[in-house]
Amino acid sequence: MLTSILLIGAVVFNGPFPALYGLAFLCGPPLVWTAFRFGPRESSTAIALLSGMAIWGTLRGLGPFIRESPNEPLLLLQTYMVTMAVMAVPLAAVVAERQRAEAALGRIAAIVGSSDDAILSKTTDGVITHWNTGAERLYGYTAEEAIGQPVALIMPPELPDEFSTVLAQVRQGERVDHYETVRIRKGGRRIEVSVTMSPVRDRVGRIVGASSIARDITERREIEAARREQDTIRSVASLAVAAAHEINNALSILLGQLELLAKDVPASGRRRIDESLVAVRQIREIVGRLLHVRRIALVAPRSNLDEMLDLRESSVPADGEEDRSEEWEEAGPRRGPT
Repeated sequence: MLTSILLIGAVVFNGPFPALYGLAFLCGPPLVWTAFRFGPRESSTAIALLSGMAIWGTLRGLGPFIRESPNEPLLLLQTYMVTMAVMAVPLAAVVAERQRAEAALGRIAAIVGSSDDAILSKTTDGVITHWNTGAERLYGYTAEEAIGQPVALIMPPELPDEFSTVLAQVRQGERVDHYETVRIRKGGRRIEVSVTMSPVRDRVGRIVGASSIARDITERREIEAARREQDTIRSVASLAVAAAHEINNALSILLGQLELLAKDVPASGRRRIDESLVAVRQIREIVGRLLHVRRIALVAPRSNLDEMLDLRESSVPADGEEDRSEEWEEAGPRRGPT
């Protein structure tokens, strides 16, 4: 570019050509090229070079601005330099601003395209106009399959009015933050998502569509459900331990009385007392296992019975802890671990 400007400037302002106005227009294309290809700094440099060459040639009586009057070449030269500067410098500034805007849009597009969240936009009629890779991963449809389709593509049939209700808020300029709902993936699987929807405006501020960001919260919901289940199990285990302590105290008294009674009863009635002692000891063993309940384990389901608690599996001792349920038959009531 520098070589082209120097060459053209030498031909126009210092060449052996007659004083023709049209020669000055040859400097226009290099200035426009500089404005589009480089920027304001390079355009200013090109104007300074051409202006210097124009002044040097005019002072020597060369170039298209030479006239009979000594003042006319000066006026023509000043007009030429002002025209070149007004044409090239604003054009370069506009081009540079556009390049910065395109770079910013490119960065935003890269962020949107690589986001793990599903980001999509749609018209006010609900037609999808943008679909990023996060939406492809979340919903299973490619951009080619989704763009141009109605948003009902991912809406569950039991929620026909949800989108129209939210879109009515967006049309009023409102932003809808983090509302949790259900969407349908390609293939029919349902997923729970958290959606944020915002209005999209044109250059004059009119709302022409809506953009939404959706995040899969299925795993979070499963974790929350697991935590609620754990809390329930802890409550059940605590209740079982508390009840076991109370029952065990009463069983200890009952067992002691039966053993004393067995000594006073004749041999004919001893059999019933022995059976009662066996039953009490079995109950005591069950109570001892309740004191060690740490988790809920169900027995294998059967056709004629509902699911039942597997007490032996539920009361498995923790690592490093021995099973003390057998000690209850000898040592009496004792507070077990909770």
